[in-house]
Amino acid sequence: MSLIQNNNQAVIRRLAWRSLKMNRFRTVCTLITIFICTFVMAIVPLINTASIETFYIDFRDEAHGSYIIDTAAQEDSVRNDKRLDTVLTYAEGAPASIDDTHYVQPVYISGNSQTLIFYTLTDGVMPETSSEAAVDAEFAQTAGITVGSQIHLSTVDGFSRSFTVTGLARTQQDKNIPLVYVSASSRGTGGILEGVPTELLVRLTPEAADNFADASDILNQIAGNAHIPADRVSINYMSFENQSMTPTHILLYIFIDLCCLAVGILVIYSIFNISVTARISEFGQMQTIGMTSRQIRRFVSWEALIETAVGTVLGIFFAAVISWAVTGYWSWRYLGITSVLVFVCALGFIMFFLRKPAKKAAGISPLSAYTLTEYADNSAGRHKLTPAGLAKGHFKRERKKSLFTMLSMTIAGTLFLLSASWLCAVDNDAMARQSYFTNTEYRISYIGDSDFFTAGQLIDLQKQNILSEKLINDLYTLPEIAHIDIVRSEIVSFWDGSDYVSDFLCAFTETDYEQFAPYLPQDAPSWQELVDSGSVLFVDSGFGISFDAGESVRLTYTNAQGEQHDTVPLAVTLPIEVYDHYPEYGSFIIPEPVMETMYPGVNTTSHLLVTTKDHQVSKDLDDRVKEITSRYPLTELA
Repeated sequence: MSLIQNNNQAVIRRLAWRSLKMNRFRTVCTLITIFICTFVMAIVPLINTASIETFYIDFRDEAHGSYIIDTAAQEDSVRNDKRLDTVLTYAEGAPASIDDTHYVQPVYISGNSQTLIFYTLTDGVMPETSSEAAVDAEFAQTAGITVGSQIHLSTVDGFSRSFTVTGLARTQQDKNIPLVYVSASSRGTGGILEGVPTELLVRLTPEAADNFADASDILNQIAGNAHIPADRVSINYMSFENQSMTPTHILLYIFIDLCCLAVGILVIYSIFNISVTARISEFGQMQTIGMTSRQIRRFVSWEALIETAVGTVLGIFFAAVISWAVTGYWSWRYLGITSVLVFVCALGFIMFFLRKPAKKAAGISPLSAYTLTEYADNSAGRHKLTPAGLAKGHFKRERKKSLFTMLSMTIAGTLFLLSASWLCAVDNDAMARQSYFTNTEYRISYIGDSDFFTAGQLIDLQKQNILSEKLINDLYTLPEIAHIDIVRSEIVSFWDGSDYVSDFLCAFTETDYEQFAPYLPQDAPSWQELVDSGSVLFVDSGFGISFDAGESVRLTYTNAQGEQHDTVPLAVTLPIEVYDHYPEYGSFIIPEPVMETMYPGVNTTSHLLVTTKDHQVSKDLDDRVKEITSRYPLTELA
């Protein structure tokens, strides 16, 4: 019968705590190892989730979708649908010059709602007449505009009028050009928004917006009920609730965590194994005073449990703090999921793998402990007991485990050094120059992300004729510039058999067509035949959209006269490898003369690709290119 059988669990716990306090060096080493393992296990899902959340968070307050309408009946139908929580009327004009010094974007918005906040009024009131306007507050501070100021707006279409500033508003939506808010009457005859399409910005009720697939169907149903054509429906998929902790994400995080834990377990196992070997006499003494083998296993397990729990909590805490410091995002929900995930994985696997050291400790008899202790004492008399000697002795006794531990740590260390070396060797500017536009050093485009432009927004920018011959000539004054490629592209919509898809329509020259020769069929039309027939070429980029040569494609696009619909013949289908000889990406490419016919009077240049002599770059050259492009508003340099 055990001498401490009565309430032995409490005694074992106290012994475990006392043992950890007495062997501080071993305890600290084990805690550090567990801390590092759990820190890495927690930081990966936390930073990944936070990165996703911070990316999507800016979109969640935006409209779920928008409809371009033509009639009051369409607007009434949309507004009366009970599945919509918010419906706002919105109209956006082409960029206008304000006092010939700055560019602004005139817009009309019918107001705010609790779920869709477009602006916050900081001073004054919103405009009520066609001669009044409210100005973006941040821009107003830069330009020295206050409530009561007079501003003059003019556009390339010939509009010119003075406005009285009635208010200053902070824009909540992400806009690249400062906004000037005008009244509803500005959409009428002679107003700055005359002829501008009217949009309805909508948000679904929380129940209808539960998931993207159902929400998308509902938005399309509402458009169908209002007789709004499918090509006038835009769904903002990024505004819906993003699930960063889906079952797929959780399984991926568990796999990554177990990989991180695998290396740590070897180290933790070795530390506990060494600890058991070093305390043989202690376990023998425990049996002498009446502790059973089962109680000794519990004693070792309690030590491991305490160290694992403390190390895991510290690892998760510091991972959460560093994740918040790096990303600026904090969520108790995701922290809770990650904490439970890491704690269960770490505790479960560490306790599982430490069963053998616990069993080894429990299997030491008092006689074995005395014999091994006596041998250790005699050895200590002949040889000086040092940490190095203990390490060598353990290595000889546990060759296989020691070699396995060394191998795992060597692999981990090698990967860490390679990763650190690669990160230190990366030149961000060089990487940028070698990715999106491989053989050029600078890319000059209109302000904003062209991937999120609508066809109307892009054409409104191009009508300003800023990416012009004058800018090109100014760039050529730099002796380092070798040549400048002019890329002409527009945004078009087409039916892919199941839905309307928006993509780029890019122009190519006769020289480009000659370089396509390796990918053209033998019966391909000549350059002149393409121009005469007004044909387009389709590039099969492998995204599930396909067309065959000889088909006709109906394109919807916007030129200076407004929205257009045109059916064009498709002459040739090309493989994606054609982009190796072409500076732009788009599903359709078209001869430059045909592009000019579709977009009369518009400079269809979307960006310029600037190449330097011998691909040289320097901080001085960067500054001089920036100085030139800064003279041209609405442009950005990459």
